[in-house]
Amino acid sequence: MERGRDERMGRRGRHEVTIDRSRSDFESLVSATSFGAQDPGCRPEILILAKNIVDVRAAVRLAKARNWRIACCSGGHSWSQNHIRAGGMLIDLSRLNEITVEPNDRTATVGPGCLSGDLDAALARHALFFPVAHAYTVGLGGFLLQGGFGWNSRMTGLACESVIAVDVVLADGRLVHASETENADILWAARGAGPGFFGIVCRLPLRSDPGGA
Repeated sequence: MERGRDERMGRRGRHEVTIDRSRSDFESLVSATSFGAQDPGCRPEILILAKNIVDVRAAVRLAKARNWRIACCSGGHSWSQNHIRAGGMLIDLSRLNEITVEPNDRTATVGPGCLSGDLDAALARHALFFPVAHAYTVGLGGFLLQGGFGWNSRMTGLACESVIAVDVVLADGRLVHASETENADILWAARGAGPGFFGIVCRLPLRSDPGGA
């Protein structure tokens, strides 16, 4: 069973950042981070509904001070729901969903919570294309970290091959920019690292191709 898009995306309108187990809506907000409706049977100690990179950095510093492990999600499409773990901190990145398109450079910069269908629509207005996920509601953060086999990937390659840089919050709370010329080892690690990546990706500049309608 899958949750309706309106039900899941309704959490974007909330203003609170830190949600702990004492909150009456803790259960519903944790469940809302998953596209699937099954219950994995475990819960984090705290949920962070990050609105921006500042929130992410503050959350990471808090987790370090409390000695909590961190899990995060963007679109919540993981069938195994491996972002919902027992104990520690869960950071919901769905609100980091900005899209900036530079048509002259054929690039776009997105947040991890940007939905595949939203990027596709934004690029199509400039006759550009990116191999987004086959489902509209897949968040680009998880999709790209997993490698990203999307539309027309047989021609364009895995979507992660078109990631030209990442802005990452590391375990000590530092925000670093990684590209082919700066922190290149971090960019290499981010392409296809999956849920084992050692930082939280908060912004992704992407290369697009001609072809949008």
